[in-house]
Amino acid sequence: MFYNNKGVDAFLANDRTTAYAYFKQGILTDPSLVDNYTILGLLYRRMDRNDWAEENYQVALKIYPDDGTTLENLAALYRMTNRVAEADRIKRDLRSRRYNNPYYHYLLGEEALEIHDLRLARKHFRQAISLQEKNHEFYFALAKTLYLLGEKDSSKHYMKLAKKYSDSKSEEIRYQYKLNTISQLDK
Repeated sequence: MFYNNKGVDAFLANDRTTAYAYFKQGILTDPSLVDNYTILGLLYRRMDRNDWAEENYQVALKIYPDDGTTLENLAALYRMTNRVAEADRIKRDLRSRRYNNPYYHYLLGEEALEIHDLRLARKHFRQAISLQEKNHEFYFALAKTLYLLGEKDSSKHYMKLAKKYSDSKSEEIRYQYKLNTISQLDK
């Protein structure tokens, strides 16, 4: 990772020679780190060496076939080289995976909360829960959102589920404290 990070710094400074040296050293140091191949592929792509770029993306995908960053870069390369059908197939697959990823919906829910779109946040937190039913963080996020929407009884219900699915005693205590606080505020 050290060499990869140094290579990225050089790449961003448009020092391709130094970036290349760091990425190659990163591969020699840890040939299993997908990021080394992906970023080297990006460097090659920027140098119009699309064949080498694709080769590095393929190596990365042999190590970790589901790496979204590598797949995004490969799709971009395919689009640039007029292999639009292949690029579109990758994009469709990535969209499908994201849609079925509970953490993707959790992230979208958190982003919606940041901009105070509570209804959208509620929708995404519910989707996250439907995809992974025993994650206390999803229940807590939904409870918080419902509370902000004024749905206090529903908020308590989901806070209890957050407590039920918590990973530790300290989290259980934290959720119980929040439940007690909500109950006190209702009086």
